[in-house]
Amino acid sequence: MSNGPKSAFNIKNLEAALKLVSTWENKFNDTKFYTNFKKNITNETAKTKIYCVNKYRYIEQFLPELEKLFVESKALMYPHLLPSIPFRNGVKYKKPAYSKAEET
Repeated sequence: MSNGPKSAFNIKNLEAALKLVSTWENKFNDTKFYTNFKKNITNETAKTKIYCVNKYRYIEQFLPELEKLFVESKALMYPHLLPSIPFRNGVKYKKPAYSKAEET
């Protein structure tokens, strides 16, 4: 483990990663973006709950501005391998334990 250019600790995308993190943090300082982000999260959660009540699965969507930020960043080596949907918000989809014929 040396400090030379062939060191295992030289990270090629460190500057880009730090820039991505600072850009992400600065976005939340922007009131307009933060309001839009909060509204989007609230809408996606409401849609998910409605679909869940009706026993359908809703695929949530990223905020396009955030998706663009991550995809265009040089920090991510393979942006096409990013998930196409955000992480689940914790709403559980309930499957019936019995089929309708078994319930009666």
